[in-house]
Amino acid sequence: MSNHTFWDEYEIKARYIPCLITAIPLVHFLLQFLGANFWKTIALNVSWLLIANISLSLIVTLALIQLQCGIAKHWVEEGIFGKGGINFPTTYLLLFQNNFLSRGIKVALRDKIYNDFHFKLMDEDQECNDIEEAKRSIREAVGLIRGYVCKGRMLHQYNISYGFMRNLIGGSLWAFPGCVGSSVLYGLQKDWIPMSFFAVSSMIFLATLIFKKQILSKIAHQYADTLLNEYLNMKGVAK
Repeated sequence: MSNHTFWDEYEIKARYIPCLITAIPLVHFLLQFLGANFWKTIALNVSWLLIANISLSLIVTLALIQLQCGIAKHWVEEGIFGKGGINFPTTYLLLFQNNFLSRGIKVALRDKIYNDFHFKLMDEDQECNDIEEAKRSIREAVGLIRGYVCKGRMLHQYNISYGFMRNLIGGSLWAFPGCVGSSVLYGLQKDWIPMSFFAVSSMIFLATLIFKKQILSKIAHQYADTLLNEYLNMKGVAK
């Protein structure tokens, strides 16, 4: 939702941690299934890939993070909220046809947006005549609001929560089969404790995939409500 430095709180909590959580089951399964000797042989054969003391594991990890975030952004988020987030809660909460916010708050927000950015949103009649254009205008206005509010008191935490869950759901695509595979292998070995752990984990990852819309919609709604409230309570005019 905003720009981040490499090691800031958002990057660590919303990107690196969910990547680590979802990579562990798959890596564990591959180690169990293919054996340690296979990976030792691979490591020896690709040792020439080490560049400027950057290990292959770091390269793979960074690539996996980018892949996971790309899947989460384009498959998960756009699948739920549409391309460019046109149906994100920050858009529909400001529509007159949505009843979550009172009409007075919507008018107050429109007045503040105009005063701060000289950006005029459609009124109720205009919105009824062209709802898609109204959504596009609101999305553009929300972009200005996010830049103004930046890391609000509660907004930043909701942003991290949303990013964490979005990326966790994206990584569940390989975490789920990794857990199932590990559970089966331990079951064949009659090692019931790790089998049970991976069986339960597989159900958790499967649930995130099945209920991804409900999970993300709830957090996104909290983020949107917080963004608009914090913006409305900010004094002065945006520079």
